[in-house]
Amino acid sequence: MKYDLVHTKRRMNTEEKDLQWKVLKSEYLFNEPWLTVRREIVELPNGNQIPSYYVLE
Repeated sequence: MKYDLVHTKRRMNTEEKDLQWKVLKSEYLFNEPWLTVRREIVELPNGNQIPSYYVLE
């Protein structure tokens, strides 16, 4: 599961940017006021792809 935490705004250094996942595609599967689910295709820093990464909002 992915949890969004409170983030402070700051600049990322080059090393942190290299470790970020890239979202290649995102689609909402369920969108109601009490629950939102989306599926993403993501690319990891090493180039591998995860074809179904689910996110609860």
